[in-house]
Amino acid sequence: MPSYVFRRLHDDEVDAAMAIIVEVTEWLSGKGVRQWAAPLPREIYDQRQEQGENYGLLVNGELATVVSLMEFRPDYWAEFLPKAPYKWMATLASSRRFKGQRLGELAISEAEHFLAVEGIPAIYLDCVYGQGTLPEFYTWMGYQAVARKDLEFPLGTFDSMLMRKILK
Repeated sequence: MPSYVFRRLHDDEVDAAMAIIVEVTEWLSGKGVRQWAAPLPREIYDQRQEQGENYGLLVNGELATVVSLMEFRPDYWAEFLPKAPYKWMATLASSRRFKGQRLGELAISEAEHFLAVEGIPAIYLDCVYGQGTLPEFYTWMGYQAVARKDLEFPLGTFDSMLMRKILK
């Protein structure tokens, strides 16, 4: 039976984390999913690492899934975000090597538990609406739609949905 550990990434794991992000970005692009038009720039991921915002789910000691839990208040969703503390979940990616093991779900559950223990009352994220696949997934995970709108980025316009989950 595999062992699972969810924790902050160590500095020597950042290269492996970025490799997962690049792998998943290319896989999504190949499937026509526009969640990420390009991999997250390394300098942004490094900055998150310096701030202690990068986490990983390890399976038998091997990094399998990454996610960032951040202090983030994007201007384009500001009118819908609370003044109370919350965390922003971003850049969730599971290595294709572990496909079909539902590790994204496990990482989300572990992240929610970690934040709840830390006293964080809510978690927010945004995703591309597309065919509704990602919003349906997050709804199944207990998230609620807060708002939907087109967001303009240098790489194009994205039909996006803001979602939230109240943590207990």
